[in-house]
Amino acid sequence: MHSSMAHPSTAPAGVGLVFDEDNSIGVPRVFVRRLVPGGAAEASRRVRRGDMIVLVNGEDVYGKSLEYLTSIIPGRQGTSVRLGFGNQDGSFVEVNLLRGTVRTPVPNAWRQWPWSTILLLFTRAEV
Repeated sequence: MHSSMAHPSTAPAGVGLVFDEDNSIGVPRVFVRRLVPGGAAEASRRVRRGDMIVLVNGEDVYGKSLEYLTSIIPGRQGTSVRLGFGNQDGSFVEVNLLRGTVRTPVPNAWRQWPWSTILLLFTRAEV
């Protein structure tokens, strides 16, 4: 029997950010909707809810879609990604975040299914 669930060490890993895309001005802008508790972004203490992502590893990503960003931010577990954000107060912050995956417990009601382990994409931060 072959399982379709990827092994955590080979699955793409993220940095503990959940984004929203806003197209209200005619170009996509991607904002931090929330930080995953215990994730690399939260641990950095430099990324905040509402920040707009503008750089990924030195690439200007202003106006790029959420779909594009979710293809370049996750990567191999244990590698880092440098993200730049425009804050709501007009300041700019750049932070190096280490990618990783962490298993988290799931509600008992979900344990009946074999795919009940949810992988959250986060780890510690490197500032």
